[in-house]
Amino acid sequence: MRAPLSEYAKKAANRVLTRQAEARPWLTPLSRAVQAILSSRHSPRAVAAALGVSKATAQETLVLDYGNPQSLKIIEAQRKQLAAVLVEPVQSRCPENQPEAFLQQLRDITRSAGTALIFDEMVTGFRIHPGGAQAHFGIQADLATYSKIAGGGLPLSVIAGRSRWMDRIDGGIWQFGDDSAPQVQTTFFAGTFCKHPLSLATAKAMLQHLKNQGPALQMELNQKTVALVQRLNDWMSSHQIPIQFTQFGSFFAIALSKSRASPEALNLLSYHLLNRGIHLRGGDKGGFLSTAHSDADIEAIFVAFTQGAKALHQANYF
Repeated sequence: MRAPLSEYAKKAANRVLTRQAEARPWLTPLSRAVQAILSSRHSPRAVAAALGVSKATAQETLVLDYGNPQSLKIIEAQRKQLAAVLVEPVQSRCPENQPEAFLQQLRDITRSAGTALIFDEMVTGFRIHPGGAQAHFGIQADLATYSKIAGGGLPLSVIAGRSRWMDRIDGGIWQFGDDSAPQVQTTFFAGTFCKHPLSLATAKAMLQHLKNQGPALQMELNQKTVALVQRLNDWMSSHQIPIQFTQFGSFFAIALSKSRASPEALNLLSYHLLNRGIHLRGGDKGGFLSTAHSDADIEAIFVAFTQGAKALHQANYF
């Protein structure tokens, strides 16, 4: 599912207004007024993101603007009709948006309505903190999904949550070896690679390692990422290149909403990085630092970004 194209157009217009106001400060009052109107007029309608997704499925889904107070009003108004609210607490495509107050209010609304709050922690889980974004923000979701780190490099997805919801998968608590049996009616749940022995053994070893290391592992890695992002931003600013980086834990990326760079320029930057042996995510040109990265590796990332940005700046792409 995705939002209608009109919603993407509003966001694009919002970015243009921000850039125009930065270049022409006298436009700031008018720009803010128009942006306020754009933010308040939000359509929750969902449309199919790809062929094969039925209109009926879209009709049963709302797609809301993340972090927008107007979205909370819509959820509050529809609270009795919503089965669940699914969010990626810090969006991997927009990591500069870290709306803690929004999430706190969302938790209050869903809790009072009895609606399941689901955190997509595929990226944030175990990365920002051993307890993921939930521990970082101090918010406990009803259900959470994990992958990436938990799998230790092997294919694995994890669903975790409160017994009220998880019992519908396995029937609830029962004791092997006696007369007890699952008491809760279950839904259908299966998959070809579910509970694969090799993936489970790897996940257990990974989680045990994280447990043994404690929060210090994430704290040290997060600090290294903060330092890298600060160096990159200082360099870009001193060379008057309109690119700004952001990070959440050990994940870093170009903050697209705070940068002025065309898709063509970002694609060329990506090729420059590849030529220097640096492969990062597409789209937002982000990456992840890990405990395997040495100081020399981090320096190589810094040099590749700065030299690539310098070359593109000299060619008038920035």
